[in-house]
Amino acid sequence: MDNESVSSKFIEKTRKITSLIANLTIIIGIIFAGIQLWQTKDINRKQVAIEAVSKTKTDDFLKAYARLKTIYKIDNINMQMVIQRVYNDDYIQSKILMIDDINYIMNTYNNIAILYLNEIADKDIIKSSIYSEMREFSNILENILDKSAYPNGYRKNFDMLLESLEKK
Repeated sequence: MDNESVSSKFIEKTRKITSLIANLTIIIGIIFAGIQLWQTKDINRKQVAIEAVSKTKTDDFLKAYARLKTIYKIDNINMQMVIQRVYNDDYIQSKILMIDDINYIMNTYNNIAILYLNEIADKDIIKSSIYSEMREFSNILENILDKSAYPNGYRKNFDMLLESLEKK
């Protein structure tokens, strides 16, 4: 064998090894990029969940929830008087304020439900943060309002979320 033949074989082997190393590097890079993308999506879902759940910790939400819970806890035959006392107003205005509180809370839970049901937010954070309060609020709704006062269509996402949280 002459030097040229040995040299060309060496160059060819070096080229194949370099090509193989380059291909492996590309494959590892693609895998790494996939992992980074998955982690970014996971972090984003957690941030969305935390932001959504934090709306259930605002002063307005907590005050509305507390007022409705007070009405629910007072086992009194005269619901009209209880509502008036909680809202410190005449019955009609108090009833309007109570409906406003219910709508405020339901809108907050509806937004969370949309994020949860469409897998935009982290399900574990949502469940651990709001499940027991949602269960309690469902009982409050059923006890202070008759079914016709808050139609089921308005509760669709709320009920779907609650059912999903109970299964998980």
